[in-house]
Amino acid sequence: MTTASIDLFQRLFIGDNGYRLMVEIAKQLSCESLGMIQEILTFYEAHKQTLHFLDYLIHLEISKSENGTMFRGNSFCSRCLTVYTLMTMSNQYVISFLEDPMAKVLKGEYTNLEINPDFAIGPIDESIFKLKEIVGIFIARIIDTINLWPESYRYLCYSLYSECEKTTILQPLQCVSGFLVLRVICPAIMQPHKTGFCNEKPNNDIMRGLIIICKVIQNIANGTLPHEPYMKCLNEFISKETVALQFALEKISLIRPTKFSFVPIKEKELESSMNSIIIIWKNNIKNVDNYLQQNCSTEFKELAHAVIKYSSKGYLKRKRIMNKKMKEDIAISQLFNEAKQGSVTEVQTIIKKYPEIIDCTDVDMMTPLHYACVFKNIPVALFLYNKGSSLYLQDAMGFSALHYACQANLIDLLNLIKESNFVDVGMTNEEGNSCLHYLVQHEFTQFHFQFLDYLTSKDEAIINIQNYAGDSPLHYAVNIALNNIEAGRSTISALIQHGADCHLKNMKGKTPMDLVQEKGRTDLEIVMMSETVVKPSTILPESPSDDQFRLRSNSGEKKTTRRNSLLLHRSPASPRLLAAYQSRGSLSRKQPLGVSTSSPVLLK
Repeated sequence: MTTASIDLFQRLFIGDNGYRLMVEIAKQLSCESLGMIQEILTFYEAHKQTLHFLDYLIHLEISKSENGTMFRGNSFCSRCLTVYTLMTMSNQYVISFLEDPMAKVLKGEYTNLEINPDFAIGPIDESIFKLKEIVGIFIARIIDTINLWPESYRYLCYSLYSECEKTTILQPLQCVSGFLVLRVICPAIMQPHKTGFCNEKPNNDIMRGLIIICKVIQNIANGTLPHEPYMKCLNEFISKETVALQFALEKISLIRPTKFSFVPIKEKELESSMNSIIIIWKNNIKNVDNYLQQNCSTEFKELAHAVIKYSSKGYLKRKRIMNKKMKEDIAISQLFNEAKQGSVTEVQTIIKKYPEIIDCTDVDMMTPLHYACVFKNIPVALFLYNKGSSLYLQDAMGFSALHYACQANLIDLLNLIKESNFVDVGMTNEEGNSCLHYLVQHEFTQFHFQFLDYLTSKDEAIINIQNYAGDSPLHYAVNIALNNIEAGRSTISALIQHGADCHLKNMKGKTPMDLVQEKGRTDLEIVMMSETVVKPSTILPESPSDDQFRLRSNSGEKKTTRRNSLLLHRSPASPRLLAAYQSRGSLSRKQPLGVSTSSPVLLK
């Protein structure tokens, strides 16, 4: 599904500026408006950006925390996390993981768990023993299955932990357990008939037992001892279980997952979500306008006003404009099809008529240049690049055209990129991979050696940058060589000569040298030990400007520097598609609006 409206929405609402605008739009939503929040998350889920949006909300929530607590009350972040767990059917995981202990309770094996002397109906010592036993079973099961939770949930744990570490008033593990245990697991336990553990509501004795179990689990998750005098007998037990649970939670919170699954969103659902966002926006139009005037750039304000304008009833009734929009949507669809397997002639015809759509994006945020690279349509890729298609745009998984060109080993396009002196070669995708991680999967020739000169001259850190699994380009090259005895030597040699560290450890504690030695490949070991580092010889490095300089993070370390806006589009000086709804005569003949002012072609 690819339309101009989707492209405009992506430009406006994806990236930190867009997330902040969405927060402003949603400020007037009541605490009961979970349906509208689901529409917002549906839009982001369709573009595989929900976790980035939630990550931004977590950052915003923690930065505003003043009393050392989080998830108190019904903040927008709290409600979004709740809706996300419902959208991703978290109850199914809770049922799968806690089926055995819940079955024991629901069958009546653990009754009379009340230890309050005012309400206990049996020996309190016996109730205390049974309560400790069943809570211990629950905690043990939570710990045993902690690594089986979907990676999207583990990513949120990682995000919470990382953000809380930056503060002095929040406990990282308490925030993690507040999300996973208190907001996902405990609510499912306390409502077994709604969660799916049973068909009918259990009797009062069992329901009271589940409430008591959850109360103790909450104390363990929070790392706090109960205030009630009659629960002091559980202090030692709670302290012991807290240590075990926090150890397990810390293990999944220190590593950033990279592989995610997403909820499939239908076209009608995406269209409905976009319409709902406009409705929410119009209901809060004055406050949003004030925010735009006070906090946003002229370009961003123009784009926001365009989106709201093109969604107005009066505008949609104008047949001439809607016909033009329909023709443009058809042209966008044709452009993507031609980028796959079409000819330069057909693409040229489309771009000549609609120059502003050269960098249009589909629902996965891929551009026609991305398509041409993926499908190895080299003539079209070269044409689009020469016409100014941007290398800065990244798709939903963080891949730029440079990533795809390296992955497909498109030497002609890579040579053109090198000649155009493109600067920002170190962009990373959702896995933390740079373009070099993909280039090293091919056997290096003289051209590749020269291209590596170019990459390291623009970004010295790229030679040893580690992805979120801690693997450097040399790790990748070594693995390729180990799987193919005839390949990889020239690639490894080139990397070593450009300063690749063969003793750099990944998250598993393995260095490239370790991998070689474990397989007994003495030939590769000799290559890695005999090569000496040489300076790039073909291109002299330029002094980076402030906006080009980037601190690189080592993902193998416990504390990682947050990569800034991986998926943030670097938009042209004015919104690309505004001209799509105007007469063609208003387009500049010197430079189409579809050409980014930061395009490397224009900087030649």
